[in-house]
Amino acid sequence: EIGSGLVGSEMCIRDSFNILESQTELEMPTERENERKQYLSACDIAEKTIRALTGEIYEDFGDRINSRTSEILSHITQGKYDRVGINEKMEVSVYAGTHVCSPKQLSTGTLEQIYFALRISLGEILTDEEPMPFLLDETFARYDETRIRNTLQWIGTQGRQMILFTCHKREMEYLDEMGIAYHLSLIHISEPTRPEPI
Repeated sequence: EIGSGLVGSEMCIRDSFNILESQTELEMPTERENERKQYLSACDIAEKTIRALTGEIYEDFGDRINSRTSEILSHITQGKYDRVGINEKMEVSVYAGTHVCSPKQLSTGTLEQIYFALRISLGEILTDEEPMPFLLDETFARYDETRIRNTLQWIGTQGRQMILFTCHKREMEYLDEMGIAYHLSLIHISEPTRPEPI
């Protein structure tokens, strides 16, 4: 009886130890949980860094961006929108004289013009020391004739290389009509052919 009691006690102690060990394992984070915590921590640090950098960039370039974007937008809208304000949170306000417009109040075409003006101004500021060409891929797809003409006219006065990718001929026709010089390279993209079944 003593022997069987010892075996039973030993089993009870072993079971208790196994239970404690399992409980400890459950309380300890798994490798996957640790990786997830590290990832979330890294994301948090990245977000804080991006926000700080955005604030610094705005402090350094905010006035120049607003000024140049406003100048471009005013020209390509023929003065309809004379000022753009982009704050440190990257919220946009557009001014038509004394009237302030939020982006929700503007047409898609006008929003595209604002985006164009902002892209150009940022590109000019960031490549100030060594001007780089601008690549415009179907930038004017949602522009009406007046918007395209105004924008192409503005581009023609800049003396900066702009490469326009489009599947339309209207840009070329407008440039010809306005007497703005350009270089044309046609790229023909054919449909891929399917291999014949065997």
